Amino acid sequence: MGLFLIFSPITDTKIRSLFSTLLLVLLASSFAFANLISSWKPLLSANELGQILQAHSKAVTITDIRPPNTLDPDSSYNADHIADASSSPCGNWWGPAENPRKFLSQSQLTTLVQGLGLTAGTPTIVIHKGDSYSDFGAAAWVYWTLKTAGLRQLAVVDGGFIAWE
Repeated sequence: MGLFLIFSPITDTKIRSLFSTLLLVLLASSFAFANLISSWKPLLSANELGQILQAHSKAVTITDIRPPNTLDPDSSYNADHIADASSSPCGNWWGPAENPRKFLSQSQLTTLVQGLGLTAGTPTIVIHKGDSYSDFGAAAWVYWTLKTAGLRQLAVVDGGFIAWE
């Protein structure tokens, strides 16, 4: 008899109450994320990145432009990276060998962006190694290349992976 009281039948009222609570939680989370996106800025601190990932890790994409392996393996993507970050070394974003600072062709850019799963509706964060001006310059190049692809909610991590660690 006591067990019956604990596991009483689920009523329409209980279902409505549970659904209402779930809906309120989802709406609050959506508003918080919408507020975050409305204040989106092109340069994020490592602390801001941490807050975004803690609250909305599946709602953003991260593109890590460090090489998978380097002469300094401790600074490579393979050595350590942010969970769910995609590896796309900065060399992937450069133009042809005779003019590497020329933008990729539209078909090359489309293939690269689609291969990384990047979409115009999902904020994208670019992270670089963070040890030199040229490193940040590479991240800025990727940022502007993504802008030409139609992505608008973009950010670069200030200080790169070194700041993130």
